[in-house]
Amino acid sequence: LKLLDQQIESKDQQRITKERYFSELRKLKQDLDVYNGELEKISIALPDAVQPSSIPFLHDLVQTITSSSGLILQSISSSATEGSMPNSSLTIIRIGIEATGSYEAVKTFIAQTRTSTRLLDIESISFTSGGTASNQYSFAITLNAYSY
Repeated sequence: LKLLDQQIESKDQQRITKERYFSELRKLKQDLDVYNGELEKISIALPDAVQPSSIPFLHDLVQTITSSSGLILQSISSSATEGSMPNSSLTIIRIGIEATGSYEAVKTFIAQTRTSTRLLDIESISFTSGGTASNQYSFAITLNAYSY
């Protein structure tokens, strides 16, 4: 009977510990629910993983930014590199574009990439002149997008 009482006491302690644990989890969930809007923004800027559908979405986003800034998109390409940083599951999606337009248009493009819903970094920009009488340039721009 004493052994049975000890087992009951042990199980009761385990139950109390689990109740505390789940109570703490419920409290943490309530605390996190306050930040749903901010977490959603982070989720959009840094999606969980590279999905087959995410590359066309990125191309569409870059094409939209390019055309709304006044640049004329000539070509676009992309490649994904998983685990690009040590001890990280971060995936870098490198997007290369070639476009033509004015210097003002490329400045607008840079500003729009900074305010995009998706986190985009400009890695490099190079340009060549379209001629002496023209204010049109050819631009080669490399962007990085990220996901986990």
